[in-house]
Amino acid sequence: MAAPPLAAVIRGAVPAGAPTLIYAPGGGLGHVTRALALARALPGRVHVWHQAPAPPGDAPAHVRLWRPPARWGPARVEAALARAARATPLLVVDTFPAGLEGEVSPRALDRFARRVLVRRWVRPGAYPRYEARAARFDRALLPYPPDACEWDGAAPGLHVGHLLRTLPLAPSPADPRDLLDLVVLGDPGRLPPAWRARLPARTRAVSGWAPRLPRARRYLALGAGYHTAYELERLGLPRGLVPEERRYDDQFRRAARLGAGVHGRLDLARLLAAPAADEPGGAR
Repeated sequence: MAAPPLAAVIRGAVPAGAPTLIYAPGGGLGHVTRALALARALPGRVHVWHQAPAPPGDAPAHVRLWRPPARWGPARVEAALARAARATPLLVVDTFPAGLEGEVSPRALDRFARRVLVRRWVRPGAYPRYEARAARFDRALLPYPPDACEWDGAAPGLHVGHLLRTLPLAPSPADPRDLLDLVVLGDPGRLPPAWRARLPARTRAVSGWAPRLPRARRYLALGAGYHTAYELERLGLPRGLVPEERRYDDQFRRAARLGAGVHGRLDLARLLAAPAADEPGGAR
């Protein structure tokens, strides 16, 4: 039997024409990017509340982005959520079931007709009372395919696949000799001098959000966050991830599970020696 459409799974008994509120706490671009990927699958008006400095790209016409003022404390955000439930019966919360400061309280949750949690993997013990708080939701979505889930053991929700943006590559250069050897996602100045000395001459750095990636033979990301890691994996090209320490997200674990961690000069050398699609022995 085919799985029901994602929109139907999220809405449950909530009428199809009712608006949705997606709350994406966390200051990084990953949370709002995942929220927008989910919003694209939902019909009707979708409101995305986020905390990112600047949302990535253009939102679809049916999506309204809003960032609560930085001066607002958790009590004011909690009150705003409770008020929003009057016109928006469906609430979707990304990653943190009580928000980052307890603003997604039981009182606020109870105002919504249906509550859905996007359960991205969180480092055990980093988020207080995670399981008890997650149990307040009617449905949990796992933003992974079943065969590549970061949650080990019994799945604590429904697998819906990776919630990613579509990241196109720039066109290939007219002359194959002009193809970049490496694109570094992030500031290469953060790399140790010995690493920087090994970077090919045809290397380009891309910092921040980009609507599309320069086309290259290989990619090196300074960071191994959810979107960076899985968007690069989807390209099917040689890629390396330099994981960084984060409070909730174990980037070292993700990079290791993907077999793409770059932790020293030998790892970097292996990445730079990996044959790309246009080279002998490369994947096609």
